Amino acid sequence: MPEVQSQQQNQNQNQRQPQGNQRTPAAGGAQGQQQPQNPGAPGGGGLTQPLFSGDHVLETVATGGATLKEGARGPSVRAIQSFLVGSGLNVGRTGADGEWGPATTKALKQWQSAHGVPATGIFGQMTLQAMEKEPPVQASPAGQAGQPPVMDQTQVAQQANRTQPTQGANNAAQQGGQAAGAARTQGGAPGSRNGGLPADFQKVWDAHPHNYQADSSQNTSSQEMADWLGFDPNVYQNTCAIRLSTMFNQLGGNYKITKEKAVAAGIPAARVAFSKKTGWYYILSAKEAWTYVTAHFGQPHQGWPKGKRFKTEDEFNTTFESEIEPEVSGKKGIVAFDKIFGYGGTGHVDVFDGKTLSDAAHWYPCQHLKVWYI
Repeated sequence: MPEVQSQQQNQNQNQRQPQGNQRTPAAGGAQGQQQPQNPGAPGGGGLTQPLFSGDHVLETVATGGATLKEGARGPSVRAIQSFLVGSGLNVGRTGADGEWGPATTKALKQWQSAHGVPATGIFGQMTLQAMEKEPPVQASPAGQAGQPPVMDQTQVAQQANRTQPTQGANNAAQQGGQAAGAARTQGGAPGSRNGGLPADFQKVWDAHPHNYQADSSQNTSSQEMADWLGFDPNVYQNTCAIRLSTMFNQLGGNYKITKEKAVAAGIPAARVAFSKKTGWYYILSAKEAWTYVTAHFGQPHQGWPKGKRFKTEDEFNTTFESEIEPEVSGKKGIVAFDKIFGYGGTGHVDVFDGKTLSDAAHWYPCQHLKVWYI
């Protein structure tokens, strides 16, 4: 959600969240969103299976708050598929690919039938509880059919903390050392043809904790974020920048946020929060987040209005309908809302898929808008 300055403003904003439940095909949550994962797991949450531990979507399933079934997609589905493969079942020729198709349904029914669970083909609380009672199952490379193995949470942390060298970085080293801005396009960050941002938007969408309050399966609340990070929820009430930071950290490699990179972007060191629970750094305000993105991934691909600011909400809405919506329709990326009308704080940062944000089915009227396309 956009940054706000008070509890009352926060309540007002919650009332503006869409009541519908329509999402784009790429939407995550129980259908594919990767919720924050504790890199200190196993034991990152209430689940003990190595493939499930720390997955907040599956923890929601464990409480009876969600189910997964055919058509779902994402890391949680991949974990379930890997469990089935590790149990000797066939989830299809593509293996644990994170796409729940008929073969996964068939395999789940077989597992349910063999373990005294109603063979519905739906992954719910009862099935998860039964799997939790089984001996630990690890991802089976033989069952991945060319797909990368699902990592347990310790491996996730190791992967995120490992710097991935790039051609641009190697070239810089050959020319006399890497520059402080190696994460910028000029330094050859991963996916540099997209301004340094990842080329695969689905990975970006899955790595970003959603706050879509109209659908509980796609909503990781600010309280849950604070609990996961070990932050005081009374201090860190506005979490859009923290969610974007989580996205970069979970993407790992050169995308991971460090204090040095944040300071190089012009953010005061005291404003870069460190979580002892995750071992990662986080940016705290929307303005600082889009400053960081600009510093390390280049200027926005587009911004509105050009050379000035919208003076009223009506002016924004008119321009959005005539110019902005036709331009962003069918595109994906990161969006920054500078000074949202009717709210305090610096604004809001989010990932978008066409008109859909990770936290809303609409865009927020603001004084200035900028987008980075992926």
